[in-house]
Amino acid sequence: MPKIDYQRLSEYIGWKPNGWQRITEDQEARFKIIVAGRRSGKTKYVLESPKDGILQGLILPNEYIWIVAPNYDLTQRIWIPLIQFARSKFPSIIKRIWDTKGNFRIETHLNTIIEAKSGEEPQKLVGVGLTRLYVDEFALLKKKAWFESLRPTLVGTQDKKIGKGIFIGTPKGKNWAYDLWLNDPSPVDRPFGLKHENLNPKIHKRKKKEWASFRFTSYDNEYLSKGELEKLVKDMPEFEYKQEILAEFEETAEQVFKNVYNCIKGKPHKYNPDHLYSMGIDLGRKSSYTVIIVIDKMTHHVVYFDRFRVVSWDIQKKRIKEVYEKYGQPTGYVDSTGLGDVFLEELHDMGVGLDPYQFVEAGYTSTKRKLIDKLAVFIESGKISFPKIDILINELERYGREITESGKIKYKTIGKYSSDCVMALALAVWDLEDEPPQEKVSKPILFPNQEF
Repeated sequence: MPKIDYQRLSEYIGWKPNGWQRITEDQEARFKIIVAGRRSGKTKYVLESPKDGILQGLILPNEYIWIVAPNYDLTQRIWIPLIQFARSKFPSIIKRIWDTKGNFRIETHLNTIIEAKSGEEPQKLVGVGLTRLYVDEFALLKKKAWFESLRPTLVGTQDKKIGKGIFIGTPKGKNWAYDLWLNDPSPVDRPFGLKHENLNPKIHKRKKKEWASFRFTSYDNEYLSKGELEKLVKDMPEFEYKQEILAEFEETAEQVFKNVYNCIKGKPHKYNPDHLYSMGIDLGRKSSYTVIIVIDKMTHHVVYFDRFRVVSWDIQKKRIKEVYEKYGQPTGYVDSTGLGDVFLEELHDMGVGLDPYQFVEAGYTSTKRKLIDKLAVFIESGKISFPKIDILINELERYGREITESGKIKYKTIGKYSSDCVMALALAVWDLEDEPPQEKVSKPILFPNQEF
């Protein structure tokens, strides 16, 4: 096998590793599992590292390399910069590039092939012998995708060398990816904390092994702006902060809302014409309840609560309009998922100017997740308060977060309680600022006259 001048390659591509990347490069292993927080440099590592990265494959002969992610969209995080590097830095080596969904492929004049694959259908990830495998967000990959499909592709033969693999991602609970991480009995588990002056790779160098596991936080990338990182974590619930920033393997199920009882104070209030209000409505369907919650924007206190069911839609609309008028026509949101769209249109016809909020499940872009995360932050930090409303408190106490085997976050109630009150409160909170405004009326926005 041709030898690579790592120093020369580093200079050519401009590789400047951070501390944890140097430590990871220094460890020789067939399989490397890198668990790290957001923006820590995981993708850059598997792309550019002269010792472990995919770019190395571009200048080596007879390589067969796969980039695998839970779906095609996630493969693009590595694929797009890869083809940009290939075209700009190694154009004479590239024979042909296919760049269409389902057919992401690079062929070189050195008889090397690099492909990007989706893990959505594990049964299709078979039938080849790979020299290298790179798996992004491996904790979201289906368990059988690795054990039944990908692992056999790395089995060497007499005429083919044994394949290597690198896994990167943030944890998604203690699922099968956590078990994989534990294959290394002595992982590098943030041995240096946040003190980057101690990032000496030679201290952590170990003998060559089959499995090497690493865990680093977002803070361990010294090139990342700490000010920007603090802005990112400011509005994160504790659970998400630990998992996404500190890269901790959290338990697969837990209570979502912390500090609930410290938020219990005060009583409902009548309308104050000098205050602004926010309204949240979760519509009852079948056996569930319709819940109306109004929050004073000037104090972040719940001033009105109503919960009812077995009432006709006409009566529900009337009750909602009464509360809407009672609190000075507040801003706010109504759950418009499904039939909620039609119901909201009818409310608009009645003069109720609330906005729709649809629940869409789509990973990090899940609208429900964003809604619940904001409510969790407000409760944890004591930014809202509410009277002792037993059903509301019971629902908050029994609202749970579960991480499935595939690494997806699923919200659900624990026991006999529903989540009607939780969702209404979250919808009312969605319209709140971090800090209550000091006065009701702000200065009007004036636009100068313009001639067209």
